[in-house]
Amino acid sequence: MEKINRCLKLCFLIYNAVIVSIGLGMTVILIIIAIVTQLPVGVSVLLWIYVISVLAISILGLRAGRKEKGLLLKIFAGVIMAALVANLVLGFIVVARQAQVYGPKSQLWDSWMQEELIWRQEYEKCCGILGASDWGSQIPESCDCSYNYYYDYGSDCIDAPVGSYGPRRVYREGCGFHSAHARMFEAAMGVCFGTAAIFLLDFIMALVMIKQVKHADVTAPVLDESAEPLPSSSGTCPGVSVVHI
Repeated sequence: MEKINRCLKLCFLIYNAVIVSIGLGMTVILIIIAIVTQLPVGVSVLLWIYVISVLAISILGLRAGRKEKGLLLKIFAGVIMAALVANLVLGFIVVARQAQVYGPKSQLWDSWMQEELIWRQEYEKCCGILGASDWGSQIPESCDCSYNYYYDYGSDCIDAPVGSYGPRRVYREGCGFHSAHARMFEAAMGVCFGTAAIFLLDFIMALVMIKQVKHADVTAPVLDESAEPLPSSSGTCPGVSVVHI
C-alpha cells in the first residue's frame, strides 16, 4: 500500500532528479574550469565539496522518496536542513565580505587596487568603488566627466563631494559593480541563497511526506498472527449463508 500521495511523491522524485542533473552539470563545469584555468587549491576544494554535497543530498532524497521509509525521510530532512542553514550562513558571510571589500575602508586600497581602479574609471566611465567619496578628499582626474557633453548634462554625472580636490564633475556610478570581483561576489551570493531556496522547498516536501508515512503507519491494521484465519468466502454470494451438515 502506498503511504505517500502519488502526486507529491512524483513531484518530490522529479524535483530531486532535476537537482541531480544540476549537480552533474556543475561537475562538468568544474572539470572544464580546472582544465582551462588554474584555480587556487582552497577554492577548488571548496567547490568540489559543495558540488558533491548537492549530489549526495539529492540522491539521498531520491532513495528516501522511493522507499517511503519514515527513518530515511527523517535522515534526509535533517541533512537538508543542515545544508540549508550552511548555505544561508555562507551567503551572509559573502554579503559581509562584499561590504568589507567594497566599502570605503576597504583593505584592498593598495597601490595595485588604485591603479586598476583608475584604469577602470577611464574605460568604464565610473568613479570609486561605490562612488567618488571612496577617494576621500583627493579625487583623481580619471573620474572627471565634465569634458563629456553627454555625461556632464545627463544623469550619469554629479557634482564632486564637498571639500574634495580634483574634478568639478564626476561620474555618478561606482566601479565596484562593474569589476570582476563584484561579479564573483554576486555569483556566490546567488548560488548560496538560490541553493538555500531549493533546499527549503525540498525540506517542506519531506516534512509533508514524513507526516503522511506516520499517518499511514498509525492507521494501518495490525495483523494478529495467533488468530485463526477466517474461512474463505470464495464461491458464495453476498447475503447467502452456507449450512454445514
